[in-house]
Amino acid sequence: MIHRATIAIVVAAMLGACGGGVTQHDSGDGGAEAVDSSTGCAPLAACCATLTGAEQSLCNAVVGVGNAQDCATELGQLRAAGQCAPRPGSDGGDAGDSSVEMNPDAEMDVQSADAPATCMGVTCTPPLACNVLPGSTTATCGPKCQADSDCPAWTTCQSGSCSAKCSTCPAGQTCQGVTNPSGHQCTSNTSCGLGEYCQGGMCSPYEVCTECVGGCPSCASNNQCILGEVCVGNQCVTCTSSSQCGPTATCASTHTGMQCTCTVNGDCASPETCAAGICTVTNPPGCNPPEGCPTGQGCVNNTCGACSTFGDCNQSTFGPQPLPGLVCIAGVCTACTASSQCGGGMACVGGTCGTCATNAQCGASGQCTDGFCTCTGDQQCGTGQRCGGGVCVPM
Repeated sequence: MIHRATIAIVVAAMLGACGGGVTQHDSGDGGAEAVDSSTGCAPLAACCATLTGAEQSLCNAVVGVGNAQDCATELGQLRAAGQCAPRPGSDGGDAGDSSVEMNPDAEMDVQSADAPATCMGVTCTPPLACNVLPGSTTATCGPKCQADSDCPAWTTCQSGSCSAKCSTCPAGQTCQGVTNPSGHQCTSNTSCGLGEYCQGGMCSPYEVCTECVGGCPSCASNNQCILGEVCVGNQCVTCTSSSQCGPTATCASTHTGMQCTCTVNGDCASPETCAAGICTVTNPPGCNPPEGCPTGQGCVNNTCGACSTFGDCNQSTFGPQPLPGLVCIAGVCTACTASSQCGGGMACVGGTCGTCATNAQCGASGQCTDGFCTCTGDQQCGTGQRCGGGVCVPM
C-alpha cells in the first residue's frame, strides 16, 4: 500500500502550473493576512503552515486546486482531528473572511450544549450535531459518533466526528492508505472507487493504522525490528540480555555485534525463525501478489485466510486496482445481499458495497448525501441497521 504522501506528490505535480491572485485583507485583529481573491482558501493555507511532512504537502495541494468548498471541507476535517484550532476569540474561522460561512467547523465547536449548531448553512438542534463527512460538500445533521463503529468504513471517531485521517497509531503500526492511489480526478465521492473519497479534486485513499513488519518506527514484537535488534519498550534496540531474545535464544556477541543467537526455530520469539544461528525476521507471505487471496478468503494481519470483518475482504492488491466491495459472512468473503452487511454509510447495489447514488439505495426512508447513506434517526436506515454518527451502520 502507498502512503498518503504519494498522493500529495501527484497532486502537486498536476498543480505546478496553477496559481491565483493574492491580495491583502484585514484579518479583523489589526493584522493583514494573504487571501486568495479567487478562491477564499486563505484559512486553510494558514492551517497548512502549521503542519509538517505529508500532511502539509497534501494540505498545500488542496489549497493549490483553488476550490473554496474543498478548502472548507479539508479545514473542517483537520480541525475535527484536533489540528489547526481556531484562534482564541474567533468563531471558528478567520474574522472578516467570506469563506468562514463555508467552514464545516466554523460555529460548531463554540456552541453551548443547548444552542443550535450551525455549519455550511445548516443549523442542527441538539442533541444532533453538524456532520461533514469525508469528501462531502454538504453538511448534515446527525448524532455525534461515540466509537469507530458509528462511522463510515475506514474512518475513525475523533471528538464526535468521523475522520478519514488516522488517529494516533499504536506501537507497531503505521498509517497507510487502504488502497493504492488511482490517480483519478473527481468532482464528488461517487467519482472515486471503493476505499477512496474525493478531496481537492483527486481521489484519495482512506487512511488506517496497519501492522508494520520489519524496520518499523515503533514495535510491539521482535519481528518488527531489523536483523539483530529486539523490541524493548516499543523501540528496536540491540539486545542486552537473553530474556529479550525469546524462549531459549541467547544474547551473545557475534561478528556484527550483540545479537540473539539460536540453534533451532523454537529458541526465538515467535514468529521469528533461526537462520544461520541468528534469530531472523520472518515476513508473512502477504496478500499483495497480482492474484491477491484465493476466492472467498480475506487478508487478515497480512496473511490470507478466513475473514471476520468487512475490511478483511477489501484490502489493496498489487497495483491501483479497485477494491472488490465484498462482505464477510461466516468467515467467507462473498457478494452482499443487504446494505447492513456493508461498511458504515455504504449501499449494497448489484451484489457489491459502495457509494450510494439515489435515496432508494439507502432504504425505504433512506437519504443519500454525497455518496453516503446519512441519517438523523434509526427509522431512516434499512433493516439490520441503526443510525450511528450521521450515517447508517450495521447493528
